[in-house]
Amino acid sequence: MALPKNCRNICKMPQDLLKDFIWHRAIKVEGEDENIIRQDYAGALIRWDEFEQNTEYGWTMTPMLPITKGGKADFMSMIPWHIQNAKSKGDNYTHFETVLTSDANQNITKVQKWENLKKIC
Repeated sequence: MALPKNCRNICKMPQDLLKDFIWHRAIKVEGEDENIIRQDYAGALIRWDEFEQNTEYGWTMTPMLPITKGGKADFMSMIPWHIQNAKSKGDNYTHFETVLTSDANQNITKVQKWENLKKIC
């Protein structure tokens, strides 16, 4: 397991512990094993074992406030995102779009516009 580029050599926590800490920030899915499947903030399903993989349930962690906007890559600011939603969000902060959510325990493409991340986190 490799940490995302935006966190390597910055986060002061062992990699496995950091991954576990961020995983527990993801949303539990009713009827699913919380150790295997969760959702990101946009509702996209992510799988524990698909960390940093560009797959249907792949996920990563990024700082809530992007580093380019003054954010920090420390464990307190990192949140889990599906890989596709992380790419869509990019370095945008209070106004951004996500492209994936879920319906009936399956990921679906759906553009969602976010206007103030502070209010939903």
